[in-house]
Amino acid sequence: MTLIEEIVPLLAAKVYIPGQYYNLSLAAGSLTVAYNLALVLGGFMVGFFIGTVFTRPVVMGLGTVALIVLLNNAVLNLNMMLFPVTSDTYYGGGFDQPGRLFWGILGFAILVFLVTIPLTRWSVMHVSLERTGEQLLVPQLRWLIVSVAAIVSALALINQRSADSFNFGLSITAVVIIVAGGLVWQYWPQLHRQYRRLRHFA
Repeated sequence: MTLIEEIVPLLAAKVYIPGQYYNLSLAAGSLTVAYNLALVLGGFMVGFFIGTVFTRPVVMGLGTVALIVLLNNAVLNLNMMLFPVTSDTYYGGGFDQPGRLFWGILGFAILVFLVTIPLTRWSVMHVSLERTGEQLLVPQLRWLIVSVAAIVSALALINQRSADSFNFGLSITAVVIIVAGGLVWQYWPQLHRQYRRLRHFA
């Protein structure tokens, strides 16, 4: 569907719009299709992985949307930190000469797609159906998920003050909250039993 949605309008424009108004080359069109296809495949695999290891539909939906948005912001901030803005070509350039940000997002989307394939396959082989009443079907992935959430959130919440000045206050706060949440998640059964015991004696 992504290929059809991308290729058909490009071909239609090429056929029906006069050449002086439409100068998109084959290379530029191919890069546009590859870029959008990589984003769709990367986003699909993120959602497929989350849907494999979590049991609650609300967690799956919100988690997928939140992670994709945070990943996008994380890549943008990482690019700004590693490669300070020196010209407009940083933001994408033109169709025939994509900027640095284009290649960074394209490469990251491909990387996400390639990493989540074996990870999802491994998760399917280790799903614990006895845990269907809990949030996570693969308990071995708990701290990997917490770590990824902390790293991605930290990068996504960096605040750029100027071209070479950044504020990490929100990033540090997010990491502390996520790690604390991970600890509560890890020890929730013990905490819940302790709470019920205290409530019983109270």
